Amino acid sequence: MNKKSKITVKHYLEKKVKPTVVYPDIELGFPLYYRITYKRKTTNLKSFTGAIMTEKAYEHFKETNKVDNYETNYKRSCINLRLENELLFLEKALEEITRNNENISAFDEYFIENLKTFFNDLEES
Repeated sequence: MNKKSKITVKHYLEKKVKPTVVYPDIELGFPLYYRITYKRKTTNLKSFTGAIMTEKAYEHFKETNKVDNYETNYKRSCINLRLENELLFLEKALEEITRNNENISAFDEYFIENLKTFFNDLEES
């Protein structure tokens, strides 16, 4: 019997990019990314919300799963997707994708596009 491969999804601030303005009156922030690991391969994905957070706001988010709206801004409008739910939705979409195709690779050129379709449907619904 084949053992199902584990999918791990974690969020992080991408500090390798130049800091950007969250709001003019507070410190600079970084974009929120997700690291997806499947079958020992990893890919990184920018948050579909386009969230930019200060380090303080990110620590608060990690600890409480609540967004500090004063120190978080969204560069994209994804009206029906709340940042608090994005990780759960990503995990569910990935479960569905891998259930239908266990051999999918995290580095497959269609992997991210396939994942985005779940969020397009969410945005349109």
